[in-house]
Amino acid sequence: MPNYTNLDSLATSVLAELERLGYSSEAVAGYRRMYANLARHADENGFTAFSESLAVEFINWKFGTGVEDLYRAKPTTGHMKNYLRSMRVMLEWDSCGCVYKRKPGALGLTSLPEGLQLLLDSYVAECRRNGLSESTIYSRGNQIKNFLLFLAVGGGSDASCITDTSAHDYMMTKASLNPKTIGDYLFSIRRLYRHLRLAGLVDRNLEATVPKPNCRLAPELPGTWTAEDVDALMTAIDRANPTGKRDYAMLLMVARLGLRASDIKAMRISDLNWEERRISIVQHKTGVPLELPLLDDVGWAVIDYLRNGRPAGANCPELFVRHLAPFDPFGPTSNLTNVLVSRARKAGVKAEGDRKTLHSLRHALARRLLDSGTSVEDISRILGHSSKRSTSTYLRMDLESLADCPLDPEGVM
Repeated sequence: MPNYTNLDSLATSVLAELERLGYSSEAVAGYRRMYANLARHADENGFTAFSESLAVEFINWKFGTGVEDLYRAKPTTGHMKNYLRSMRVMLEWDSCGCVYKRKPGALGLTSLPEGLQLLLDSYVAECRRNGLSESTIYSRGNQIKNFLLFLAVGGGSDASCITDTSAHDYMMTKASLNPKTIGDYLFSIRRLYRHLRLAGLVDRNLEATVPKPNCRLAPELPGTWTAEDVDALMTAIDRANPTGKRDYAMLLMVARLGLRASDIKAMRISDLNWEERRISIVQHKTGVPLELPLLDDVGWAVIDYLRNGRPAGANCPELFVRHLAPFDPFGPTSNLTNVLVSRARKAGVKAEGDRKTLHSLRHALARRLLDSGTSVEDISRILGHSSKRSTSTYLRMDLESLADCPLDPEGVM
């Protein structure tokens, strides 16, 4: 790989690679403008060659982010995101000799070299033998496929292309993500390496080469909705049409009962005991049985959907189905996020960040239960947590109660 000591020659080489990869002329022109701004800043401040310190200093100067490390910068605007992306592309090309295309199109339709596809197929088969759920296999499989696509961009075609720095180089392209997501990627790569070693597909232990960042993660408070926002969301749903009846019933089950999206998709009509007014399911995530009361508003919403909304041509046992022929149940990889976001938009309620997922409505229920004085044990049972440790996360939302039990620093010392 050429050793670029001149910023202009590096930028020219990166732009040529972007054109080779099929980036649009508009995108390349945008990169050219950003690199020109970088070059002017470098000239004015005495930088003669490109480096990570130059990239960090340039981003800090332009956006005032105060980041200590370029890869930990969290984009706050699309403009900043574009500049961060351009700096990372230049760093990748300078250090690894390749540009990883982050959005290769529909991942399922993107092909891998035969040798790398065999590694992915072998890993997915092992996951199924170990009894992992299809949603977990889908998630891990996508993470691994993205990693293998990164290797393919660098010219890799089989297991021999995996080096001691492959995981590190790949995570350089992902390191702006939050620590939990980074941990998920590293975990999946580590499991892939372990499988390849045990299956005899590689002849050495690569697990030790996967980075283990010493991140002391202080999780953010769970994203949640106010009671007023939940009411506005539910009230705005048009229940005069079949899809509205379905969406209202599904979202109500989350907001009132705290059910997960996976359990709502898998719920069968037979899971509802009308005589005893009870819902009985086996949780998809934990495999633990869960019984919840069939509340009046939830029950009437389901009855309205069954009588007047569920397509007559739906012949599956699942309660909720797609409203386009052939009226199948929701697939294992559908997270129903689009339902929530679409309904929130029509209601004029902002669904941003963590509030874009159905899980945020579970958080809202936990908050209301906490505010009403419900014990952690009961909240854990209602939400179907297998451990009270999972429920304890919501205790951090009760700031008023936490303020009543401060520690005396002198006494602690």
